[in-house]
Amino acid sequence: MVETVIQSIASFVGTNIDDILILMILLASARPEDRIRVIAGQYIGVLMLLAMSIVLSRAASFILAGYSWVLGFIPLILGVRYVMRREESEETSLPIGVIPTALLTISNGADNLGVYIPLLSGYDAEDILTMTVVFVIMLAIWCMIALMISGRDMIGRLIRHYERVIVPALFIILGLAIIAEGIF
Repeated sequence: MVETVIQSIASFVGTNIDDILILMILLASARPEDRIRVIAGQYIGVLMLLAMSIVLSRAASFILAGYSWVLGFIPLILGVRYVMRREESEETSLPIGVIPTALLTISNGADNLGVYIPLLSGYDAEDILTMTVVFVIMLAIWCMIALMISGRDMIGRLIRHYERVIVPALFIILGLAIIAEGIF
């Protein structure tokens, strides 16, 4: 069980280090009352990735392996949509909410499947439950870190000031990177 906990922590940190930047941007840009939606979307996205990994590790992992790049279109479309809305109006807002955050988390985590599926294929039911509990705890820690960093006045102001450039660029680059990684 200790080995499973250590492997779960390592796989979570290793696969979600890039996700914390997106989480910080979303949290810094969200109104205080919308932050819970961002966190809920993050939980849904990560747990969906874990659920997909469990199913695929038990079924046929080769099915998604060749097509995970398609998920790159989600952040790409969100980024392009953000730019188009910005050109239409100065009042632009991030796609803040449970569903957009969950979709971003899933699309950004498409490569996580490549780590989780092989790891889970060697796990029994108890190990899978342990990994799930560790992920839920690690996700809470991740969200607290993102909230603390994005809540700092200087960092929050910086993110909000450059949000109109950072967010669409990050989403578009993320989408293109996921697509390119899958194709090449």
